[in-house]
Amino acid sequence: MTASQKNFETENKKRDKAQVRAHVCLLWERMWELPWPGKAGLSAWSAYKALLRLAWYHGELIPAGVSVRISVSMRQWAEILGAGLETTQRAQNRLKQELLIRRDGRGHGPNPGAFVLLTGVS
Repeated sequence: MTASQKNFETENKKRDKAQVRAHVCLLWERMWELPWPGKAGLSAWSAYKALLRLAWYHGELIPAGVSVRISVSMRQWAEILGAGLETTQRAQNRLKQELLIRRDGRGHGPNPGAFVLLTGVS
């Protein structure tokens, strides 16, 4: 097997929609069980839901296979959410405090950063 075939298989495995969507479904179910009090909670809930929707179509499994990575900039996320950057950043901070997401690299220039949706499954 050539190196390019191995790379193709690895990339295909990371983007296996069935596995990604199984993780997203698990996270979607858990989302409804969590408390989201107040206006800030509603913003965080909406932001998390937007990330889950992005992950459904564009997510990929990270090498550990227990988390889903989404490449999106803060501006794109805010636009999808229909909120300002400040609100989106506060929602991001809350989701990070609740250990629902983590940052995976920062964007630079035209390349967006990424977020990882943490499943809590090992």
